[in-house]
Amino acid sequence: AALVLAAQVQRVVLPAIPRSGRFKISSVYEPQGFVSGDVYFLDWRETEQVLRGFLVDISGHGLATALQTAAVNVLLHQLADLPQAFSLAERLSWMNRRIPQYIDESSFAAAICFELDLDAAQLRYASAGINYFLHNGERIDVAGMYLGIRDDEAYELHTRSIRQGDAVCFMTDGISDIFDRENSWG
Repeated sequence: AALVLAAQVQRVVLPAIPRSGRFKISSVYEPQGFVSGDVYFLDWRETEQVLRGFLVDISGHGLATALQTAAVNVLLHQLADLPQAFSLAERLSWMNRRIPQYIDESSFAAAICFELDLDAAQLRYASAGINYFLHNGERIDVAGMYLGIRDDEAYELHTRSIRQGDAVCFMTDGISDIFDRENSWG
C-alpha cells in the first residue's frame, strides 16, 4: 500500500506540461517498478520566450528513493524562484550545496538543466551526472559531477544554436541505457 501511495504522490507532483505555439513537449514517465527516483520541472517564461527545465535522477530504488524524489521536487521549485541573473551552471551549484538536506547521506543525484531561448535561437545546458542528450538525433556528450558529492563543485554552461523544427531529448539512465544497448544513438 505504501508503494502505491508513493507512486500516486510522484505522479501528482510532476508539473503540467507548458503549452505554446512555439514548441511542443512530450514526456514519458514510466517507472521500472511502482516508484521512481526521477523527477522533472519545467518553467515557461513567456515574456522572455525561455523554457527552462530540470531533470533529476536520484540514486537508489524503492520507497526511500521515492520520498527523496518528492523532497527534491520542493528544491526544484525553489531553484526556479532564484533571480533570472543566475545562470544554469550557478543554479546547479546552488542545488548541489542544498541537495544533501533533501536526500539520504548514502545517495547522490544526477541532473541536467536546460534553457531553450527561442528569441536568441539558443539551447543552453549544464550537466551534473546526466552526461548526454539528443539534439536532432545526434548524441551530445556533456561532462559534470553528480549532485551531492562535493559541496564546492563548479558546473560548466554550454550553448548550442537551435532552429525551428529542431528536436531535443533529455532523458535519465533508463532510456539512455536502451540507446546504449541497441547502439542506436545516431
